[in-house]
Amino acid sequence: MRSTRRSSASKSSLSAPIVLSALALAFGLGLGSASVAKAQAWPRDQGHGYLQLSLTHLAGDRLYGSDFAVLPIASTYAQTLLSFYGEIGLIDRWLTAVVDAELFRRNVLEGQGSTQGLGDLKVGLFSGIVQEGAFRLSVGAVLGVPTGDDAPTPGESSSTGTNGNGNGNGNGDIEGPSVDADARLIARSLPTGDGEFDLRFVVATGYALAPREGWPVHHYVSGSVGYWTRTRGFSDAMTYDLEIGSRIDTTFLERVWWVARLQGVESFASAADAQAGFAGLGDGVTYTSLGFKASLRVVDGVAASVGVDTAIRARSIIAAVPIRAGIAYDW
Repeated sequence: MRSTRRSSASKSSLSAPIVLSALALAFGLGLGSASVAKAQAWPRDQGHGYLQLSLTHLAGDRLYGSDFAVLPIASTYAQTLLSFYGEIGLIDRWLTAVVDAELFRRNVLEGQGSTQGLGDLKVGLFSGIVQEGAFRLSVGAVLGVPTGDDAPTPGESSSTGTNGNGNGNGNGDIEGPSVDADARLIARSLPTGDGEFDLRFVVATGYALAPREGWPVHHYVSGSVGYWTRTRGFSDAMTYDLEIGSRIDTTFLERVWWVARLQGVESFASAADAQAGFAGLGDGVTYTSLGFKASLRVVDGVAASVGVDTAIRARSIIAAVPIRAGIAYDW
């Protein structure tokens, strides 16, 4: 193993042909981490910030293939992701730092095996270029750091039908002769990271509308476009994001923001180069998703949220509906 308990995988009692039919399109791949970097249309003032802890879960037994067609898989894939997002103002208007970290990622292929461990990390800087009335325009750069495991290995008991115990020799090799090729294939199909440094350049814009007479509703619209430069043979991609939020200025409802969001990634990989996989960490990942979220202000500065997304076009990811819940602090 690469590190003790970093990831483990098991082979079930199902036959090798069934195992391989679920994995033939998913070798070495892994969803979640292909998410678009959050738009930063409104930079933070110095010393002000935002923190969010969120939990995401999805499960599905179908896969978007490299040709955008939906394909059945032999076992249900499930993913649970605990993530942290934060931003802090360093210089009024001109500099805001952001961090987006996958603190824990667990991948499960039902009846086959599982991996778990630290996911990838993103850090970035944004600067407010235009601030005119309610209009904002910002630019930024986000660096992806491969803190996850792009090539997990099975535990030494993998061929016995039980989970590996995660005890390796620390240099990526397997201890003991009991690990077979099927178990290795299952483990490598369930990575917790993409294994590459990458850089996204982002332009973000936003506009806020205050309530007016006869219309007691706050609105905001924000959007971003980005160019995602990748390494280690991954194809570059474009990212995009459009978000609309509303809050009704009446008793209780003034505590709730209702948000609709369209976001996506458009990889430049050809259909031949795109790799089909479960977790959205491979080359060629492309999707357009529509999401909805409600965020409730519990007390001043603290909010709880719940949201759901669904892909309306995708390739190289699991066909599933992520459900997210989070808590945030804003100061």
